[in-house]
Amino acid sequence: MDKIKFQFTNLLFTFTSLVAIFLASMTAAAIEGLPAQPTDPAHPGSAIAPYEVERADFVLDGRSVEVFLPKSATGPQKYPLIVFGHGQALGVEHYRRTLEHLARKGVVAIHPQFDTGFFDRNWRRMADDYNRLTAEALSRYANFIAADQIVYSGHSKGAYVALVAAGAPSRSANPPKALILFEPAGYDAEYIQQMDVKTPVTLTWADGDTITPATLIHEIYEKLPTQYKQLIQVSSYAATEPELVADHFFMLTKSSVVGGRTGVSPFHYFGGWKWLLGSAWDLQSGGGLTNAYVYGAETDSTGISILKHHVLKSW
Repeated sequence: MDKIKFQFTNLLFTFTSLVAIFLASMTAAAIEGLPAQPTDPAHPGSAIAPYEVERADFVLDGRSVEVFLPKSATGPQKYPLIVFGHGQALGVEHYRRTLEHLARKGVVAIHPQFDTGFFDRNWRRMADDYNRLTAEALSRYANFIAADQIVYSGHSKGAYVALVAAGAPSRSANPPKALILFEPAGYDAEYIQQMDVKTPVTLTWADGDTITPATLIHEIYEKLPTQYKQLIQVSSYAATEPELVADHFFMLTKSSVVGGRTGVSPFHYFGGWKWLLGSAWDLQSGGGLTNAYVYGAETDSTGISILKHHVLKSW
């Protein structure tokens, strides 16, 4: 009896070991490392770029505007413009590496201080300031900016303000031709209906976001009157080693007391950077919604084969 029991125990152990080895091999086959930064110079996320960065900041009525200009050896040229609004309690330093990357790739990026502080909730006045500061930048740097190639963007509170600004009566004679909004914190029910229906809008929401509910993003998506709109759900790198969660602060390149992480990650070069630059380059090439990185085949790419961002389109 003891011999039978011993043999059964050995068989059970052998079976359990084989199952464990099989599962481990299957898991190893499914896991990939985080992708490296692209090396193709044409990829919007690659570090290879043709320009240096020139800073040309200004202050208007006590509001600062940080300006990041592509510096060309051949003299001033006209580039697309991305206006990027900051999140709650976040300043330019939390997005600086992104804004510098945009300039190195041939896009003027400005960061307007549209609010009066942490407790500012006057969304329409902030939207007016966003528009006013953008118009001032267009005037001051007219030799560098293609006024018909403007993208409104922002993160969280800044995305909310950018969305209100796009439908506000205060938008200038050179309104945005595209919107790229990261985790917008809200919208204005009246102003959203006043947007130009031909302006393409891209919303993003990260699957690890615990601050902006997915229901709000979907509500904004449904309310948008624009002919072209898409919602990109940013996927966490959960099937990788190490894992990297896409949270509300995935756009930050410098951590803050409210969240985020310091440094760049695949969320930048396979997410925010390619969508921002893709939209600007699309306008630069005529605005046909043909750029693969934001409107086409590469929109959902994460840099690894087993993971995609989820894209919902109304085209």
